[in-house]
Amino acid sequence: MKKFSSFIFFLFFFLLPGKTISDEIPIVFLDVNVIVNSSNAGKKINSQLDNLHKKNLAKFAVEEKILIKEDESLSKQKNILSKEEFVKKKNKLRKKFSEYNKRAEKAQKDFNQKRINATNEIIKILNVILNTYAVEKSISIIIQKENIIIGKQELDITKEILELINKKIKEVKLR
Repeated sequence: MKKFSSFIFFLFFFLLPGKTISDEIPIVFLDVNVIVNSSNAGKKINSQLDNLHKKNLAKFAVEEKILIKEDESLSKQKNILSKEEFVKKKNKLRKKFSEYNKRAEKAQKDFNQKRINATNEIIKILNVILNTYAVEKSISIIIQKENIIIGKQELDITKEILELINKKIKEVKLR
């Protein structure tokens, strides 16, 4: 009898057509990556970051060529210079390469930090907009699109939020 009542309970609450959880609890989703990359501020940030990256690459490429030429020149002088003089110049060149690598690594870290800071700035503003939107529309849960396997297209609020964020922020400064 207990199994039968459990079966009826299961049937009644889970299999019979009726209201679903999504009908009772307002749930929507959005694609945060689209908002961060496609918003006006996000596009400007990406453009600024691309320009900075190109400048860094060009600067370090020139420096690297100079160091390689110095290394080639030193290699050609190996038989001409005394052993002590050659070792001294080789060590000096290694030190230059080491300093170059440290500067390149620092530039890359600074670049990555600027990207993170700019993205976080957009995310902070996005959170404020989402909180306001959720209250106005009586939404209980907003989920990131990347965490959803299948969802109704009408539950996707990415376009609406993108419009709101474009109105709210025009640009974010790189720091």
